Amino acid sequence: MRTHRAWLRDGANNDGKRGIMSEALQRYAIELYSWSQLRLNPLKLLTEAQLADVFSKDGQEVRLAHLFRALPEVVIPRAAILTVCAGRLDPLRRARAVRQRVSPIRP
Repeated sequence: MRTHRAWLRDGANNDGKRGIMSEALQRYAIELYSWSQLRLNPLKLLTEAQLADVFSKDGQEVRLAHLFRALPEVVIPRAAILTVCAGRLDPLRRARAVRQRVSPIRP
């Protein structure tokens, strides 16, 4: 967002962050792009039992296998894989390896 200094208010806790005054926002804001819906996170499609498997204490390959088996026809974005494997080493390489093991063989 681009704004003028006169429309900014000082931060409440002296951290240097300044916010836009609500009056200025209501009066001068111009919508540049129309609103679009965010893509659905495939982790929201899982049941409670599937979530427990995907976020269990098992290794990341086991958790990824549960994820790919639970959502076989869904494209899993990188962000969801990184969420399932948070804090682990090279989760995308492991996801490619697991995906090949759990994907059904197609003629």
